[in-house]
Formats: sequence, structure tokens, C-alpha cells
Amino acid sequence: MGISPFDRLTFLMQTGTASAHFYAGRCDEASLWAERALREKPDSPLILRMAASNNALVARLDRAQRFTARLREVDPTFRVSNVKDLVPFAQPIDVARFEDGMQKSGLQE
Repeated sequence: MGISPFDRLTFLMQTGTASAHFYAGRCDEASLWAERALREKPDSPLILRMAASNNALVARLDRAQRFTARLREVDPTFRVSNVKDLVPFAQPIDVARFEDGMQKSGLQE
């Protein structure tokens, strides 16, 4: 990202960095990276989910709820029960943590 700061695909690297922080248990860092990626792709359901869940997990509920509200506009069919379908290779503990964050953010079941 430092070598090519104006790359149109920087959001992909930021999203990957957010994911890595999430899987490492650093939800605060994950939320920051997800929000950076959202500056480039504000309507990305993937990034909105990451921002909502991670902000909720670090008790930034107002931010999490704002991202969830936007997610409902972009992907109105998404529910907490869909999380396991998004990352079938993830460990059950990671899926449970992501689901917990989505529930805390106000996403419906």
C-alpha cells in the first residue's frame, strides 16, 4: 500500500488487512482498516459487515449500528444466520465471534 498509494485496488489490501486483524483477535484494528476500505467502496456489503461487526465487538455500538443500517440498504436479505455461509473455511470460533458482532450491531436474525 505504501509503494502504490493511489492504486484503485487499495481497498482490497485494506479489506485483507482488516480480515487478518479480525482473525488475530484485534477487532479494534480490524474496524479501523475496514473503515479505511469503506472510504473507497462505501457500498461494499463485505466491508460494511466487517465494519459493523468489529465496531460492535469493541463496544462502538453507534458506529456499528450506522454500518448495519447502511448494510440493510445495500443487502436487505443478509441475516446473522448467513455469516457461516460467507466464510466456510473459517474456524467455528471465528464464525461465532463474527455472528456475535453482527448481533450486537443490531442485525436481524
